[in-house]
Amino acid sequence: MSTFISYSRADSSFAVRLAKDLKSAGFDVWLDQLDIPTGARWDDEVEIALDLCKTFMIVLSPESLQSQNVKDEIGFAIDSGKEILPLRIKSGDIPFRLRRFQYVDFSKRSYQDGLKEVKGLLSATGQLPTEEIAKKPSGAELHHAGEEVQLTSPVPVSHATQPTVRNVEERGMPLRSGSRSRSLMIALVGLAALVVGGIIISAVRSGKPPVGTPSSQAVVNDIPSPAEVTAVPTTDTSQASAQNPAEQTGAFLTKFLDSKDLDDWEHFILGEGKRNQLSVSQSADGLVFNLDDAELHAYYIYRPAIYDDVVIKMKVENLGQNTNKVGLVCRRSGDTWYEFTVTGGGEWRLFDYRDKYLQLTNGGTQAIKYGKTVNEYEMRCIGNEISLRINGQEVITYPIKKDVYPQGQVGLSISSGAVFPIDMKVMEFEVSNRSS
Repeated sequence: MSTFISYSRADSSFAVRLAKDLKSAGFDVWLDQLDIPTGARWDDEVEIALDLCKTFMIVLSPESLQSQNVKDEIGFAIDSGKEILPLRIKSGDIPFRLRRFQYVDFSKRSYQDGLKEVKGLLSATGQLPTEEIAKKPSGAELHHAGEEVQLTSPVPVSHATQPTVRNVEERGMPLRSGSRSRSLMIALVGLAALVVGGIIISAVRSGKPPVGTPSSQAVVNDIPSPAEVTAVPTTDTSQASAQNPAEQTGAFLTKFLDSKDLDDWEHFILGEGKRNQLSVSQSADGLVFNLDDAELHAYYIYRPAIYDDVVIKMKVENLGQNTNKVGLVCRRSGDTWYEFTVTGGGEWRLFDYRDKYLQLTNGGTQAIKYGKTVNEYEMRCIGNEISLRINGQEVITYPIKKDVYPQGQVGLSISSGAVFPIDMKVMEFEVSNRSS
């Protein structure tokens, strides 16, 4: 792999156009939206590509220079001795660490002239079109190479870290070649599924709960018990009895000030992180989550009520690093639900969770407030449309095309990625049946 392209989501159209033009000319370039295969772990692929690249190409704009993840990628590339090629696409100052590198200024010339200069600079570094060099490694070979990469420190990347994701609708990321390898992988996964199924059946017969099931019974000890966690949601006691949850569609506002209703919230943990590195504690004005390991996903699901059309609002304060992920959940029924996750850098994803995270769509937004501050998130599940608002700004409305979940529970999640610890305070959680 020769050239890694780093960019802000706000500059996606330019980055994709540039990558396609360079690929068409035969240059070996890597862009997440074009080169991450379906079903791959997004963060792992980015880290592998960043480590294996020879040239680090950074698309400079006011938006990318505000992204902490892009800054981290720049720092890693410079510290690793990569060849740096900045591309300025909007007017503005060049960051201090990049001023010593020759850059291509697209802001003061035509796109074609800038593209021509980029091709010349790549050729000058020895990166000739692919017909003049050996064939680049396949996806399987890239995965193998990645297994041998040992980074000296965790590398924050400009894409949110999630467990295995897969696009389930034809939207967003194009597919790469290598269908034979994927077919073999699918066959192996199918075999593994049969084995796991047998384990689950055996566990059920023996009366022991299967491992990994996101239910309060299976993981209730992974988050502190009511005696250990004194911050508990305060809910509207006028709601209907839990004996008939299908009839419960009442609105409520939780400010996490009381300690009597924790039993109304189911909690469980997903991800690969060490579960004893997650703690939940009380503060004067919210429920504080501390995640001190990578790949931890802490869920709180409001148990008594079932909703169909619903609006969820949540106010969350970031107390630590900007690499957190805040999630809103709707129509949760057993092991299925819809979930929006938003990183501290403004990158968002919509998932259809079905025993694994299946990505429906993703993007970036400038509506997020960076750093140690409070953000307000809103998720609307109305009919077949799932919408996200941040700080009052509309971010995305996505129509579910098939197999729409009609109703379910609501909840929240706080997650860590590759960089931790994560310290977040959930100050309010509000539910209503319709948007105002």
